[in-house]
Amino acid sequence: MTYAETCEYINSLNKFGVVLGLDNINALLAQLGHPEEKLNIIHIAGTNGKGSVGAFLEAMLRAKGFKVGRYVSPSVFCYEERFQKNGAFITPDELVKFTEKVRAAAEKIGQPTVFEVETAIALCWFYDCDYVLLEVGMGGRLDATNAVKNTVCSVITTIGLDHTAILGDTLAKIAYEKAGIIKQNGRVFSAVLQDEAAEVLKRVSAEMNAALTFCAEPVVHEDGSFDYKALKGLKKSLSGDYQYKNAALAVEVFTSLFDDENAVRTGLETACWKGRFQVIEGEPTYIFDGAHNPQGVEALMNALESYDKGNIVYICGIFADKDYKTMVKTAAKRCKKVYTVTPPSPRALPAEELKNEFLKYVPDVKAADVKTAIEETMRMKDACVAVFGSLSFLGEAVAAVEREVGKWTEKK
Repeated sequence: MTYAETCEYINSLNKFGVVLGLDNINALLAQLGHPEEKLNIIHIAGTNGKGSVGAFLEAMLRAKGFKVGRYVSPSVFCYEERFQKNGAFITPDELVKFTEKVRAAAEKIGQPTVFEVETAIALCWFYDCDYVLLEVGMGGRLDATNAVKNTVCSVITTIGLDHTAILGDTLAKIAYEKAGIIKQNGRVFSAVLQDEAAEVLKRVSAEMNAALTFCAEPVVHEDGSFDYKALKGLKKSLSGDYQYKNAALAVEVFTSLFDDENAVRTGLETACWKGRFQVIEGEPTYIFDGAHNPQGVEALMNALESYDKGNIVYICGIFADKDYKTMVKTAAKRCKKVYTVTPPSPRALPAEELKNEFLKYVPDVKAADVKTAIEETMRMKDACVAVFGSLSFLGEAVAAVEREVGKWTEKK
């Protein structure tokens, strides 16, 4: 296949939608000779924070000298972003090569979904990695990534009410789906959770005879540094107060595997995760964040507190299957003006509908496309512009800002 044909094949699989279950992926991996069995996998599930915890862990493992594979979704800046080795994306030639391999196997087992094919591509491509950070797509128990039978450990970041129509409408039900990645006799590391969710993790871990460790609370200092257990004066590269807890969870996982304080400190200070409270300072200042559910928006609002001088403007686009009414109500408390956009997805909530929801709380709301929203906010020199709601349009927004302002320096 050519690169264009490869992209066409992958895109054609989107019509089959999201289908949870392990039969297809198990059959596909069997056809491929079970590439996952040769990998040291750290499996990461959670409602929010998977990418940030993964970014911190990747940087620590690389500081230790390991070659690290990372599988993330969705991508923000380009398709190849989903597949990474030591921060470098899969090349077009490699994507063609491994897609051909997976497609040949897929034709023997029926019709896999796009995520199942992508997961198989990733597991094959990671053949030369020392460690693989495997991020769950949705839920955990029936997610394609859960075809892996053995892992170094399972990591649960946070648990909130998201994808409720599929995963369940209570924290306990959703926690059960996330806990599905816990392996028999394995190790589990979790963020501090609500009691209802924590009890589920405790029960499932006991049933699986898995050792469960809940992360401790980090101690944050006025200068921005933090302590985690015996490690003092740690500094993190990722902006946003909510990143302290993500960093602490990554430290807990890494220090359970290795005794290397230097790798911890280096990893925390060099981790990069663009589009997640990515701050570009200027006139105006832009903040790009992947907050796409009520829990994420609440964390974003807390992180925006130090920027709030009555000058916050939003550019917001949300999927229709999200709890957008709660998201809007939570977000409305911090802004003076809102631009609503329609994300590039069949799941998108139309900008006009989102506008009408914001108008319940904010008097100045305009439905626009991303280009117009960026052009108009560029003239608001004293504003702080927060761009959030769906990862699907963040890449376009970042690119539009960069075209207008040139070489602004991203704030760490």
